[in-house]
Amino acid sequence: MKLVVLSDLHMTRPGEVLAGIDPAARLEAAIARINAAHGDADLVALAGDLTDRSRSQAYEDLRAALEQLSVPWAATLGNHDNRDVFARIFGPGALNDDGFAQSAHHLRGEVVILLDSLEKGPGAGGWGQGRGHLCARRLDWLARELDRAGGRPVHVVLHHPLLQVAPVPDPWLLEDPGPLLAMLDAYPDIRGVTAGHIHMATTTLRRGIPYHTIAGGHATSRERFGEGAGRRRFAGPGQMAVILSGAERTVLHFDDYVDANPELEA
Repeated sequence: MKLVVLSDLHMTRPGEVLAGIDPAARLEAAIARINAAHGDADLVALAGDLTDRSRSQAYEDLRAALEQLSVPWAATLGNHDNRDVFARIFGPGALNDDGFAQSAHHLRGEVVILLDSLEKGPGAGGWGQGRGHLCARRLDWLARELDRAGGRPVHVVLHHPLLQVAPVPDPWLLEDPGPLLAMLDAYPDIRGVTAGHIHMATTTLRRGIPYHTIAGGHATSRERFGEGAGRRRFAGPGQMAVILSGAERTVLHFDDYVDANPELEA
């Protein structure tokens, strides 16, 4: 099974740049890379922050761009998204029966589950809170889907990371991840949990389960260790996760579709 994960596209209105980056151009580069190198993927999962300010035009442009993908796709939402606007633009099927952007995909004997960790709240400018949340209804849905998976390999994709990765506490993770972690710990074959949000490429191993974050499609964050330690922002790379999984093993590649490093001659 081959899964591609995109995150943090931060689409804006046409011609509008964000921190000097054109999100539409970044998305075009990602789609070109997928079509050229990953046309054999079973699914492209979009892990939230589809837009930057939840404007209708940004979602419309995103929908038009995704029509150029040569492989199926599914989306969940991040803190920069608005569930109501997303559902209006993408139409029936954008949300599940509970009203969340959650979906499960059975692919070549494995299961990909997208979780919606967007939490609305006051003072959020029309989109969501920085810290993610999974309510009882969302967790109940996950429990049912894990039952349906029946022990098959499961891959989980959501916007907000569950675990701290920085040397100092990060306040923008999933709120109270304990119930979700307990469900994942109890399942016999979780192959990985992939998130975005912090714009950083990391991997953490907890109780035998790998938890990844990817840099995503916009600005990249990196920890600077030693003198002047702290998180810094960079213009790239534009990055997707490419997950190759089979009966015996699963590997995740951090595939940089925008990269300033020249390729060396053989």
